[in-house]
Amino acid sequence: DGTLTVAANDYAVPIHGDDRGIPAVLVGMRQDLPADHQGVEAWAKRLAAALPAGQTA
Repeated sequence: DGTLTVAANDYAVPIHGDDRGIPAVLVGMRQDLPADHQGVEAWAKRLAAALPAGQTA
């Protein structure tokens, strides 16, 4: 998705997931993005599309 920005702050997943040997994912977003119904709907669709792919990775 070209509208997303991925930051170089990879701490939580390696520490809380990888180091414990458990699958982990972290989703962070600005609070103003899901500020209305359209924003919530857009993020719900993005996450719903990403979850099945992550289950087989």
